[in-house]
Amino acid sequence: MKSRKRSWANAAASKPSRPFYEAGRQGTKLRWVVLFLVPLGFVALPAAYWAFTDLRALDGSLEPLGLRAALAGLLLVTGLLFGPGLLVFCRIYPLCLTLAEDCVVVQTMSFFGTRERRLQLARFGAWSEHEGHIYTVRTPFATVKIAGWALPMILDRQAKTFSEAGLRRVLKAAAQQRKAKDPQ
Repeated sequence: MKSRKRSWANAAASKPSRPFYEAGRQGTKLRWVVLFLVPLGFVALPAAYWAFTDLRALDGSLEPLGLRAALAGLLLVTGLLFGPGLLVFCRIYPLCLTLAEDCVVVQTMSFFGTRERRLQLARFGAWSEHEGHIYTVRTPFATVKIAGWALPMILDRQAKTFSEAGLRRVLKAAAQQRKAKDPQ
């Protein structure tokens, strides 16, 4: 009888895998922020155009150009951050990561519901940890490079489930898969 060595990824494929990352409450908070701020951002973009071209004083005359430009700039930046900016953030902030066979199932938030993608293990690269601070609030997070993505995936360290060992195993299996494809 010939024994066959099974890799971690193959062993995990034979039985259902638990998520090694789940955003939990952090994802719920993000969903509420997105549902409120994305529409506000898309309203601010045309308001920026209006403020620059046709903002009028109480007497009906145009406001000074400096005031119109400042208000239009503020609305434009707000609109870009809240509208398209949050939608991009939703694509790189996973709600859940689960190992399945030779890929990782990535669930991200879309404006209406949840989106699921399967990424091959070989696409996962290095990861790094960051100690974020917003005023006095600690916001630790980790980033994982994904081949083909312009921005890294952001993993919240305060998530419901953050298995550093599980992430290391996935990255190790990814390195093995890349090595097997390119045996130089």
